[in-house]
Amino acid sequence: LSQGMRELVRTDHPLLSAAANHFFDLDGGKKFRAAMVLLVAKAANCNHQENIIRLAEIVEMIHTASLFHDDVIDGAMTRRG
Repeated sequence: LSQGMRELVRTDHPLLSAAANHFFDLDGGKKFRAAMVLLVAKAANCNHQENIIRLAEIVEMIHTASLFHDDVIDGAMTRRG
């Protein structure tokens, strides 16, 4: 999933590229939400593997964006949850 997510955020802008690379260099998260998407698709016997993987990547990126928002944009001391 990490490689697909890296491709989704690829950019020629140096600052945005550096930020994305920093995130992926630290990548070690559980990816629980992405795993749930994959497991539900398997349980539902869904045969659109490429679309399922893309959906899992998108779900994980939305989650990451919400954490970034809480940590950086809001400057929150704690995360909403």
